Amino acid sequence: MGYFKLADNSSLCQRTGYLLELMKENTGFNVPKYALDFLSSKVGSPVRLLSFGGKTKFSKKWRIQDNMGKERILSWWV
Repeated sequence: MGYFKLADNSSLCQRTGYLLELMKENTGFNVPKYALDFLSSKVGSPVRLLSFGGKTKFSKKWRIQDNMGKERILSWWV
């Protein structure tokens, strides 16, 4: 959390929070509530998950345009 406080970068917090929440919801990975609360408090302007990519799905909570997709993001998790 210290790094995110020092970086003071809303898009970094949005992307990280979005990815951690996906992991928590779909894999059972234990993400502390305080971490997600902190990251969500830093949400700013809408951003894309990646600067390139195709079709997008928008997350209102994180204000992220997911242009990768849940399956691709979590494909490494076995």
